[in-house]
Amino acid sequence: MNAIGEFWKTLGGRIEAGLRSGVPPDTGFASLATEVVREVPAPPMTATSIADWMIEEGTLPTQVNFHSGFGEPPLVVFASEQFYAEVLFWFPGRTSIHGHGFSGAFMVLDGISIQTEFEFHEKEAPEAGIRLGDLVPRTIEFIEPGRVCTIERGTGFIHAVAHLGSPSLTLVVRTYGRQQAPQFRYHRCGFAVLTEADQSVPRRQAEVLAAIHDGARADFPQRLVALLEGLNDCRFYAVLESLLSLLRQHFIERVMPIVEARFAESRPHAVAALRERIRGSGIWKTARGLTDRKAQVHCALADLFPDVAERQAVLCRSYEVARLADLPAPWRDLVGEDGDPANPA
Repeated sequence: MNAIGEFWKTLGGRIEAGLRSGVPPDTGFASLATEVVREVPAPPMTATSIADWMIEEGTLPTQVNFHSGFGEPPLVVFASEQFYAEVLFWFPGRTSIHGHGFSGAFMVLDGISIQTEFEFHEKEAPEAGIRLGDLVPRTIEFIEPGRVCTIERGTGFIHAVAHLGSPSLTLVVRTYGRQQAPQFRYHRCGFAVLTEADQSVPRRQAEVLAAIHDGARADFPQRLVALLEGLNDCRFYAVLESLLSLLRQHFIERVMPIVEARFAESRPHAVAALRERIRGSGIWKTARGLTDRKAQVHCALADLFPDVAERQAVLCRSYEVARLADLPAPWRDLVGEDGDPANPA
C-alpha cells in the first residue's frame, strides 16, 4: 500500500477509534474529525497521484456519494457505517452558499480555495422549503493546502467555497446526514431554498421540458408556463435550475425571457435568485478559461461580491487590516487594489 492509501487507512481508523471510545456521533463528530485530520500528516497529493493510488488499489470503497452531484468527481476513499471520507476534485468554480445537514471537517489538498462565511437573518418562511431574509457576509478566508476547517451541522455555519485549480482537491470527512438538520441553499438576494434529498422529480420534469424545447419548440412556452404555474416556489426553482444546466445558453436566450415576463411579479424572490445563478455561471465560465491565478481570484470575489466596496470591506475586516495593500502575502498580490474584478481581462 502506498503513502496515500496508508493515509486513508490511518485517518479512517483513528476516527473509528474515537467513535468507539464514546465520542457522540451526532454532537461530537465535527470536533473529532477536525482533530484527526489535523493530527494525521497527509502526504503530498495531486490528481495524478490519487489516480495512481486508485489504479494500484484495483478496487474502491463503496461510492456512497454516487448521486450527490457534488465534486468533479467526488471520490470516496474510506467508508464506514457512521461516516465516510471523500476527495472532491474541482475545476474553477464554487459551491452554492449552503448550510449543512451533516457534520465533519474538510482540508484543501491541492490548489487554493476561498471560503466566505455568512449569517442569515430570517424574515419570512412562506412555505416549508423556502426562507426569505438578509444574507450578510461575515468573513472571507483564503485557504491553502493543509488548512483544516470544521463543518458544523445546522444554520450556524453557512458558507460558500470557491475552488481554484486544474483540478484542485479537497478532502471531506463527514457523517451521512440521514434524518438530521435540513440543508438550505442561500442566495445573496435573500432567497433560501431547501436542498431536497430526492431531486429525481424536478430533474425529470426539466428533462422532459428540455426535450420539448429541442424537438417541438413552438409548443415549449405553453408547456413551460403550465408546469411552473402548478408548482410551489421550492419545486419551481428546482425545475428551472435543472433546466438551466440542461439548456445553458438557450435557457438565457429563450427560457429566461418567458420566466421574467410571466413570473417576475408573482415570484420575485425565486426569479431574483435565478438571475443571480445565471450571473454567477457566466463569471465562472470566464474563470475556467483563464490561466492567470490573480484573474481567477478576481472572478471568484466578483461572483459573490458585485459591490466592490462591500468586497473590500469584508476582506479588510476578515484580516483585520485597514486596506487591501496590508493583506498578508500572497493574497495581497492576488487581490490587488486596482481595477474591477468583475472584468479581470
